Amino acid sequence: MTAFTDREVLALDGVVDGLSVAEIAAGEGVTARAVDFWLSSARRKLGARNRYQAGALWAAMGSRARYGSRKLGKRKERTT
Repeated sequence: MTAFTDREVLALDGVVDGLSVAEIAAGEGVTARAVDFWLSSARRKLGARNRYQAGALWAAMGSRARYGSRKLGKRKERTT
């Protein structure tokens, strides 16, 4: 199996939980574009056509148990 980054795992877990890209982004304190990038990469690794199929494959593979599930939470605030 291809290795997944922590952020890809986080994004896939969010999809499995029924969260939108915006909700995942808000929970992590990043942009929606960043989450889209993580999901796009994860979709390619899973061979999925879209994020919904990726979430279904992720759940069916039992990957949450294998990789561990991380709760969404605000990351450290960025300073400009």
